[in-house]
Amino acid sequence: MRKWKVFGFVVTVTLSQIFLSSQAIFNKLVDRNPTVVIDGSNLLINGCDLIKKREPTRPLKTIVHSLNCMNEDMSPKTVNFFATAVGEKYENVLPMYSFYALSSNDNAVVEMVVQDPHKFISRHHAVLSSIVQYLEKQSSGRICVRKFASNHANRTKFTNTWRYLEIPQVPANYTYISDVDIFITESVLHPERLKQMDYFDIPYSNIIRVNTAMLTGVMLVDSE
Repeated sequence: MRKWKVFGFVVTVTLSQIFLSSQAIFNKLVDRNPTVVIDGSNLLINGCDLIKKREPTRPLKTIVHSLNCMNEDMSPKTVNFFATAVGEKYENVLPMYSFYALSSNDNAVVEMVVQDPHKFISRHHAVLSSIVQYLEKQSSGRICVRKFASNHANRTKFTNTWRYLEIPQVPANYTYISDVDIFITESVLHPERLKQMDYFDIPYSNIIRVNTAMLTGVMLVDSE
């Protein structure tokens, strides 16, 4: 079991379940009054079909097609939340990460990168179909899933760095790279981030970790 503080709220995560301690987080979502139930492999949203039965709202074949990152209708977005995960422990957090990111950022996409997309989609069929249906009703945001472009284990054993060895496929003005267990409840295009990029004349926003010479793993990049 691990605990994080997310904007003042405690989030407790186990391998199979995720519990949020405060309904206040939900009140910041797009429609302001959603009913959301999350337990690691299910995310059920009020207004979607079969919400009480925890069943997929779309056939698996349809969802697999919808989540293809190379779909022609994947129009350019403002922000691409580039989210990589290695192993089920972190893959299980991706649906919730996606829902929060897109609920707080308009015209965005979450490009999820995993080792086996078909297994991932099959395992999270119900939650992913609910998110797709929710986003269609909001007319904003997309999610897609693809596999790693190559076997990065040949380059490094530190899987949390694989995100920096990939090139995002979905075009966007900005790319946001972060740990997937950070749940986003506000826009990542904060004016201070953009000012930092202008001030230092660099195409990214980040900070140096305390008492180190290293940057954090959370980075906003100007993709253009």
